[in-house]
Formats: sequence, structure tokens, C-alpha cells
Amino acid sequence: MFGFSFLALLPVRAANVFAGGPKVLGYLVSAAGLGACLGALVISAKSKNKLPFGFFVVGGAVLTGIALVLLSFIPHLWIGLGLLFFAGFGFTLSFATLRAESQILSDKKMRGRVAGFTIMAFFFGLAVGNYLIGFLAEKFSIPIALQFNGIVLIVISVITYLVLNKIEKEPDFEKVELYLS
Repeated sequence: MFGFSFLALLPVRAANVFAGGPKVLGYLVSAAGLGACLGALVISAKSKNKLPFGFFVVGGAVLTGIALVLLSFIPHLWIGLGLLFFAGFGFTLSFATLRAESQILSDKKMRGRVAGFTIMAFFFGLAVGNYLIGFLAEKFSIPIALQFNGIVLIVISVITYLVLNKIEKEPDFEKVELYLS
């Protein structure tokens, strides 16, 4: 819901802040896409090293949130392109790791259902996130909508980090279920 919905605001940001049209929008989306490609390459290269699950998930989400908050203040195209590169990179680190881990941790008989559920949840979150960020942009401003999106993403990531640390310290699943409920 938070993190990827910033793409809905890029056409307006390209026109109003960066004083460009479709060509500038193409640059902005391409920068995020290049970051996403690099994120996928990093995940595939590092997957053999068995980095902790939370490293990519939380780190990628925090990186995306920081990039979005900074993007809301930046009126310069080249800096904006760099920030969008990092937003795409961080989003892919987080989301692709979540998808891969959900497949690895699920029972072989349930993997198709798990994949279907994750895709359904992603698109549901994308639709709700696009509506929310559009609502915030209309009621307040585009920078405030980007800041809200980034800050919520960072806060959720920190909470996720704390929960993951709690789970790793308490391997007793009954306690973990009580903690999460």
C-alpha cells in the first residue's frame, strides 16, 4: 500500500516540479526501473550468501521511504532521478525478498496459493495506496503525500524490524502468536 504508489504522482510531478512532459516522465519511470533491475541483480547475487531475511526487507523499505521523503523536497531533475533510482532499488529488495521467502517457507502443496495470495495482496494494496496518495495530494499537496507515504513506510519497516527481532529471540511459536495478536 505504501511505497510503490508514488508512481501515481509521477506524471504531475514531471509536469509541475520538473517542468517536463512525457519525455521527463519516461526518465523518471526509467530511473525507478533501473534501480529495480539492480535490486533484482543484488538479490540474485546475494541469495547464495544467506543474508538475514530482515536485511533486505526492512533495509529496502527504509531506503524507499527515505528516497520518497527526500524526493518531496527536491526540485532538480537529476537529483530526483537518483532518488527514484534508490526508491526502485529499495522497493525491489524488499518486495522480491518477501515474495521469495514466502515461497521458501510455505509447504510445497501450498506454494501456488501463497503466490496467488501475495499477488492479490500486492494489487489490492496498490489500488488502495494509489487512492490514498491521490486523496492526500488533492487535499494537501503532492510533497505532503510523498512525505506521508515515505514516513509511514519507514515506521512500518521499523515495527517490522522490531517484530522480526522479537521472533528471532523467542523461537517458541506460541509466544510469537500471542505477541502478534
